[in-house]
Amino acid sequence: MNKKIILPAFVIGTLALAGVVWFGGLHVKAASANSDTLIDKIAQKFNVPKDQVQATFDEVRAERQNTRKVEQSARLDQAVKDGVITQEQKDKLVAKQDEMRARMGKNREELEQWFKDNGIDHDKLSSYMGSGKDDHHPGRHGSI
Repeated sequence: MNKKIILPAFVIGTLALAGVVWFGGLHVKAASANSDTLIDKIAQKFNVPKDQVQATFDEVRAERQNTRKVEQSARLDQAVKDGVITQEQKDKLVAKQDEMRARMGKNREELEQWFKDNGIDHDKLSSYMGSGKDDHHPGRHGSI
């Protein structure tokens, strides 16, 4: 396949994935609330301190993130080896992804602060915004 097509497609795909991750990050509070409920239930059911269960969840999340990063690096190394991109381009791409992740985290924090500053309980509001199971409108799902 033509290198002129592969590189832009790869970059566009990566940016699209970053966008999906960002939009998914908007629902972190709701997911966190669901995880908290699950963590509470596991702690109660197995009579384990909640902080130990939370630490296990955090450890698994970190392992998964690390695994994804290692796998992506290997795929990019192969793209360099195959001549699809240069090492310099790979380094720039990785740096851009890191920059975008940092920006997404900042945006998420900014949104959380905005909810707080405006007296909005995001956890209570999330079901109305379609961020998962919707107790107020059964069967309806969507996003912010």
